[in-house]
Amino acid sequence: RSRGEVFSKLCQTINVLLSRNCKLQEYVKGEQQLNIAREHVQKQASQKDSRDKEDTGKAETRKQAKKRKDESDESLKSVEREVRAKILEEEKKVDSYKESEKLAKKVSESREVLQASCKGEGEKLPEHPSTKYY
Repeated sequence: RSRGEVFSKLCQTINVLLSRNCKLQEYVKGEQQLNIAREHVQKQASQKDSRDKEDTGKAETRKQAKKRKDESDESLKSVEREVRAKILEEEKKVDSYKESEKLAKKVSESREVLQASCKGEGEKLPEHPSTKYY
């Protein structure tokens, strides 16, 4: 251990003993040494408090940055959902259009068969029509 650490631990020990009303005069030469120990412990406590405040400030800053990021992510996700919904809607429209084209083609073919049979130009309609007409 470094000399500063040993001194710091000694000061903390002296401070704890003083706070418990222990009499240290016979071990310590004068009140000045006790005051030095008290001041050292107080400085350490204030430094620790300031570090804790800095850490708290940094943590708060990180929280705010994360919150802003989450909000922007949520906005992006919302836009993505909207775009996907529109794409699905358009795909359904395309599918409906293709289906209507197929039905129109079938109607046209059926009309041709009926016209041909009505004019007598074609053969009689088969009993089991092929899938060509349906």
